[in-house]
Amino acid sequence: AFKYVGLDIKQTTNGIVLDQSSYLETVENIPIERGKYEDSDTVNKNDSDNLRTLVGQLNWLGSQTRPDCSFDVLELSTSLKHPLREDMFRANKTLKKLKLEDSSILFPDLGDPKLMKLVVFSDASHANLPDGYSSAGGYIIFLVGNNKRSCPLAWEAKKIRRVVKSTLAAETLALVEAVDMAYYLG
Repeated sequence: AFKYVGLDIKQTTNGIVLDQSSYLETVENIPIERGKYEDSDTVNKNDSDNLRTLVGQLNWLGSQTRPDCSFDVLELSTSLKHPLREDMFRANKTLKKLKLEDSSILFPDLGDPKLMKLVVFSDASHANLPDGYSSAGGYIIFLVGNNKRSCPLAWEAKKIRRVVKSTLAAETLALVEAVDMAYYLG
């Protein structure tokens, strides 16, 4: 077992396990003073910097071992240009959720390498980001062995590069991103 850039990596009888629980323990909530924002929902520079720091820490978790928070981090990151008080509350809530749920990634024995395959899942939604017109898409790619075991290789939730006019268009662009990544991994 060893630690590498915030990842706890260990080999068990089931396979190799990646975990970031010790890193997650070091991440702290944004302190929010009661009554500080009575007149305005816009936050000051210090609170904006604290929000940016927390979102960066959450993004590190989401990109390494916690695909379950990828969309939450995406949604928070879209608000960093003009952060509001509610964004600080949402960031703290996301952090609390992550701390309450243990999560790790297992890379099990997948059997014969010649019989492995990539399985791709993608999804998107039309105009579902806080600005009211941007769409988000995401994917997850698994490596599946002939013994029916699998492990995640790549995942991402991101803002779709252009404004689309339908859910079908958003889902098509998300699928293109997923297939591109699968082709790269393959």
